[in-house]
Amino acid sequence: MAIAVIYTVPGGTQEQYERVMHRLHGALQPQPAAPVAALHVAGPKDGGWYVLDVWESREAFDDFLRDQLTPAAREVGLPPMTVEVFPVHNLIR
Repeated sequence: MAIAVIYTVPGGTQEQYERVMHRLHGALQPQPAAPVAALHVAGPKDGGWYVLDVWESREAFDDFLRDQLTPAAREVGLPPMTVEVFPVHNLIR
């Protein structure tokens, strides 16, 4: 089942977001073997940074969070983030 994930990064900046993305994907191009979100949206809001992803499964997201995102966020000094996960009932593109 697909899931949506909302990351809230109080105090996060565009520069930090771009450094994490570069760490994960080089020049923002997904690596062929890397799991990728089906949808990715990011932007500033209320003195921080928000990201919304839609993933094909909770397992794919959990693997990405543990193996890739958390180490990349630590490496670039991203402030602590909260992560909210919920099942996707409907997705319109």
